[in-house]
Amino acid sequence: MRFQKLFYIPVLLIAAFAFNSCSEKVDVNLKRKEGIAMDGNQLVPAVPGAWNGKLDVEYNKDQRILYYRLNWNSLSGAPTGIGLYGTARKGYNAAPIQSITSGFPGSTASGYVGSVFIDGTILKEEALYNGEYYIVLKTALNKNGEIRGQVELP
Repeated sequence: MRFQKLFYIPVLLIAAFAFNSCSEKVDVNLKRKEGIAMDGNQLVPAVPGAWNGKLDVEYNKDQRILYYRLNWNSLSGAPTGIGLYGTARKGYNAAPIQSITSGFPGSTASGYVGSVFIDGTILKEEALYNGEYYIVLKTALNKNGEIRGQVELP
């Protein structure tokens, strides 16, 4: 009987360690925010309309890469360009940093995935954490932008 008790103690410790090691780990160097609204009212000047979208962002601090995913709906026409702009907070404009003019679906409702390296010179981590970058989707009707979403990290 005493042998059985001694046998169960290590088994319980191993089981507790195994369950603990399977728990979800939080990576402090990975910041993610999903469902950021994109619409024409965020543009300066505003471009009101039914068009809208969602922006998901993820920043990997170890690799210094910002990943972004756009999903759009009800555009006035097929997208003609996607751009990352900065540095400017909501309500202000800035110069383009990254411009994409091809490689995305030509549909009024679709999505696109992209990434950019936060080099510390043109794209700075401090500005990223301060929400000073934004993404604009352009169409033929709205050449300066139809929807905008501010890149925000927790």
